Amino acid sequence: MALATAGGVVGARSWMDSTEPAPLPTVLATADPQTPAVGPREAVIADKTLGPATMDAATLLIPSEGVYAPLESHGLTQTTFRGSSVDELVLPSDPKRLTLYADGGTCVGTQGTVLISGHVKNNGARGALYSLSAVPAGAIAYVRCADGTTTAWKQVDEEVTDKFAIPQSLFSPAGPRRLAIVTCGGTVGSDGHYDANVIKYFVPTTL
Repeated sequence: MALATAGGVVGARSWMDSTEPAPLPTVLATADPQTPAVGPREAVIADKTLGPATMDAATLLIPSEGVYAPLESHGLTQTTFRGSSVDELVLPSDPKRLTLYADGGTCVGTQGTVLISGHVKNNGARGALYSLSAVPAGAIAYVRCADGTTTAWKQVDEEVTDKFAIPQSLFSPAGPRRLAIVTCGGTVGSDGHYDANVIKYFVPTTL
């Protein structure tokens, strides 16, 4: 997987064992940032009920889709992607683990974009974010920071971009505070990489 930007690539390589497309949102939807989040606040995962009070440190939980994954802190590394020299966000090789961008908005901060990304699929295994495209507008997500602080977020917007059209603002430690969760989607190109990025945007909400 690779998520390309004008200044570089956010993502990491994945070994594709098929040309099966990855999910994309059926309809792009938005939600009012001023209204409460909707949907479940907990999810049963591996026979354990998980919510904002029972998550492990450094994890992401999206109850509506049963997404629960550990977070690793990583930055960018230089690579070549589709003939261009770019920077690439390092992702864990294990598709069940996610990257929290080390140089963006901080987990317990007050501004900037908190960027989380991971493989949609790698080495034949579906990633933790395989169902990201199905997360509905208004749904709640929780991020428990490494220090044990839990933050709550409401999904308010989403977009699908080409690899080289991912917004540069995703990498900014400044600006309005938000959470952006990104994975790959769409068809697999001739080079074995997916052709699109799926991006979900969240704003802070109450626990």
